[in-house]
Amino acid sequence: MTCRHTDIAKSAGSWIGILLLAFAMSMLACSEALAQSVDCTVDAGGIIDGFVNYPVPPSQINVSDNCTIRNYPASNPLTSNISYFGNNPAGGFLVIFDNVVHTGNMACSVVQGNHIWFVNGSLSTVSANCINLFIPVEKIDKANPPGPPFVTIGVPFTWTMTIPVLFDPLTGTVINFQGSVNDLHSITVVDDLNATGVNLSYVSHTVTWLDDGTPVPHTFTNVGNVLTFDNFPIVTAGRQFAIALTVVLNNNVPPNTDGKQFVNTAKWDFGRLIDNVFYEPLPGENGISPPLTIAAPVLIVDKTGPATMNLGQLGDFALDVHNTGSIDAWDVSLRDLLPDGPTGGMCDLQPQIVSAQVFAADGVTPVPGKGPLAASTDYTLTWSGAPTCRLDMTMLTGAGRIGPNERLIVRYRTQLDANTQDGITLTNVAGAIQWFNGASGNPQRVATNKTLTNGTVGVADHEDAHTVTVDLQGFFFDKTVANLTSGANPATTAAPGDTLRYTLTFRTTDQALNNFRILDELDALNAPPAFAAGTLALVTVPPGANTTFTSAIGGANGTGVVDIR
Repeated sequence: MTCRHTDIAKSAGSWIGILLLAFAMSMLACSEALAQSVDCTVDAGGIIDGFVNYPVPPSQINVSDNCTIRNYPASNPLTSNISYFGNNPAGGFLVIFDNVVHTGNMACSVVQGNHIWFVNGSLSTVSANCINLFIPVEKIDKANPPGPPFVTIGVPFTWTMTIPVLFDPLTGTVINFQGSVNDLHSITVVDDLNATGVNLSYVSHTVTWLDDGTPVPHTFTNVGNVLTFDNFPIVTAGRQFAIALTVVLNNNVPPNTDGKQFVNTAKWDFGRLIDNVFYEPLPGENGISPPLTIAAPVLIVDKTGPATMNLGQLGDFALDVHNTGSIDAWDVSLRDLLPDGPTGGMCDLQPQIVSAQVFAADGVTPVPGKGPLAASTDYTLTWSGAPTCRLDMTMLTGAGRIGPNERLIVRYRTQLDANTQDGITLTNVAGAIQWFNGASGNPQRVATNKTLTNGTVGVADHEDAHTVTVDLQGFFFDKTVANLTSGANPATTAAPGDTLRYTLTFRTTDQALNNFRILDELDALNAPPAFAAGTLALVTVPPGANTTFTSAIGGANGTGVVDIR
């Protein structure tokens, strides 16, 4: 190969640069493995690009006019030594570093009137002598939606880009959030949604001035998820505008998984004066959002209740639904399968809801605005009796929404069936069978569907089981009614002319009882009388019972009395 050495004797005032370059060149041999000395203007046409024309950084870069050096990230840093040559009548050169991690040396102390425009890179090894050359640059301030840094599939969210703020590349901090001291011309903003590492779709956007909230004229294109905002008016010094960009994570796409973290970068360029010289395009400091994490609601259900139950005793049960995810759980559906079998169960009586409310993580402190929940308004309740024996409950409103680390606690009461045998165990399985990551008004929200198995006791998941041991003690008397006309059993309503059948049940559990009496006067509590005289008839009685004193026209109102001895 042949070696081409750039003429370095261009300025008598650049003797330090000449010496540095001469020393560097004396240490390097001409070989194919070693990159040459490069003049940014003469050799590279004003642009040295690590992605395009110089993937291997030159050993030496000479700057004799305005120069752009770009695309040398940390994985391929710019190791070149940089020297300045020549005189610029306009008052110096502008050297733009864009996406550059520079680890080489720079002869800055002898340069007069030059400026360094450093964006989207690192300054870790630049000499302190160069500090006076670095000028503040304009930046996009890109903010996540308010609240915790979590988003969820199918639920749109909005990034906000405030343009411009003023950024100090030496410290890596914003030095003026109120705008720039410069007028900015010909702004173009490009946001590539494909570069996030997740699958996003554009939903909408607005562009407004911050000072008065009015729309900012502009053009917009979306080409393959590459969004371009262009043709803005001149943004005068001290003025700012905001782009509110709404996007949504797509469902059923492999990159979009729970726990996946991602950021979004908005790149831009513009024109502005630097020491009364207009430069365009200038790359601005990118707007990089803080990390967001894809999250989903995760529900853990715990079922509690009494260890033992007796006939006639109301047992207090609770379903504790804990959201251990990072996103709200909406419209949760709960299911409780109550036991029922030939030796007993809890199926005869519909469970009575005592309370339903969302609490903080401690399970004690109510969450403001979330309860107590009202039946038919905040939730639906469905009871299916024998043989299904199933209680279903579905939240309807935001009051039943379970936030991250919140608990929905439902308390209810029920009792043993009359035929339940002493000493048996009764297990019921309960859990959350469906919930959503967004409100019902969002058609793109994603449902989580679960099935109940055996309750998976000991496993923190969507279901649980609770076992009650039957411990019968004492005497029990029970009275139920069926409406033979309407078919309702048990019955709670009746109309004139309906035939009602009452069942009186007496049970002793742990000791014998002899010679007792059951007395039931039909209209003892009714004024006026509710039953038709002469219609009372016994259907069945225990063997050996004395029914002589029962009368269809007995009692104080003459409408019937049951007297069995």
